[in-house]
Amino acid sequence: MRRYLVFSFVALAALLLILSCAKPKRTNPYDPSNPTAPGTLLGRVTDTEGFPVNGAKVSTSPTTSDAFSDSLGYYQTQSLPPKAYQVIVSAASHDTAYYNVTINPTKSETLNPQMVYNGPGEITGTVTEVGTNRVVKQGFVYTRPDSQLHHGQTDGTGHYRLTDVPSGTYYVVAYKDQYYSKESLQVVIPPKRVLKYIQLQPLNRGWIFGQVASSDSSGVNGAVLQTLPATDTVTSGAGGYYWFRQLFPGTYVIRVSSAPKPPPPDSSYFWTQTDTVVVIANDTAVASFLLNRAVWWNYDNDPLRSPAVGWVVRRGVWMVTDTLPPTRCYLGVDTSTVGAGAVTLPADSRHLFDDFSLSADIFIPGYSPPRGRTEVLFRWQDDLHHYRVSIADSQGPGEVALFKVMGGVPTRLDTRQIGPFGRDQWHGVRVVFSLPNLIEVWVDGVRRIQVTDGGPIQPGRIGLGLSARGIALFDNVIVFH
Repeated sequence: MRRYLVFSFVALAALLLILSCAKPKRTNPYDPSNPTAPGTLLGRVTDTEGFPVNGAKVSTSPTTSDAFSDSLGYYQTQSLPPKAYQVIVSAASHDTAYYNVTINPTKSETLNPQMVYNGPGEITGTVTEVGTNRVVKQGFVYTRPDSQLHHGQTDGTGHYRLTDVPSGTYYVVAYKDQYYSKESLQVVIPPKRVLKYIQLQPLNRGWIFGQVASSDSSGVNGAVLQTLPATDTVTSGAGGYYWFRQLFPGTYVIRVSSAPKPPPPDSSYFWTQTDTVVVIANDTAVASFLLNRAVWWNYDNDPLRSPAVGWVVRRGVWMVTDTLPPTRCYLGVDTSTVGAGAVTLPADSRHLFDDFSLSADIFIPGYSPPRGRTEVLFRWQDDLHHYRVSIADSQGPGEVALFKVMGGVPTRLDTRQIGPFGRDQWHGVRVVFSLPNLIEVWVDGVRRIQVTDGGPIQPGRIGLGLSARGIALFDNVIVFH
């Protein structure tokens, strides 16, 4: 008996295995390699004048599911078996249109039918704004005479349609709040459809005009200006001049930003600014912008403290470079190699700076000799005439000092303790020189020095470097003025 049960079980398992192997293989109906995968038909139905046809029926032969166009004329039919179809497009007051199309597996085929209007008299067109050509939405349009019978409203694209217009001669009138109403020239029906485009003159609008210039008073071409509340976005043209036209009276905030800047190093661009302007009806408000010119050196594209290898001598200044492309580097100064004394790299020898703000990241390696001083030099005429911010890079309590050097003789204007100035970490330094002769020095976000000095050092270059014996790296140096 037991042997019989075992035999029956084995036979049943074998039978189930055979049945499972005989089961047809399932395929993914949307796999591109599946020749029966369905496709999609989509597009936009318009009339011969390019206006959308709402409610057009899109059907196929062989028959599939029907689709209907929306208020903008768009339709879509999905899950069509791959094959050739005749597409039939029908709509009230339009001639039926026929097209041939082939649906391929998983593909979307685009068909944009055009229909010929054959209904009763119709006047159609768009309403736009004089000067800007912006569409006028939710405006009112009617015929004169018979305004009660033939009237309508513009949609979100400024389009209107007056239907069932009997034969005759008409005027078309368009109007909306904040616009002068406009009556068109005579319209004669038939033909069955007449196109009439109307432009409305804004009522009680204002303008904003101005110039975008840099700190050297030259016009900035290509600056982008936007308003809040949002109206248009405009771009300054030749000479930096711009216009905002046909604005409703009120208060606007204008935001101006620079044209795209070239890549660093030695990159010039302009900081974003905003201003508030009051627009009065039938008047032009003037708003000009004087943008700070910025010079930016981002000496590497990798994160701070990324390993850098390879030392390359360049103009007496050491440049630490990465070997992997694209070339990435820190600006490094190593006076322990080139000898004691000040070693500087003027940040931009082509420009003289008077009032400015400079910020930089500095890094003091742990192997740097003690008592070396990291420096920011400004109004730098030569080694004998300049200002100098000197930051001690010792392991213990550090200090920041401000010097004025006249005829090679340094005068200490102020000194402040800055607490532990740790090595092997990045620190932020910022120096601000604002007229009349106010000097501020910030270290790691804290203002350490604020001094008013009478000069007489003239505007000059800006440099980074070291005094005594030391090693330092600089990164993300930004100067704007």
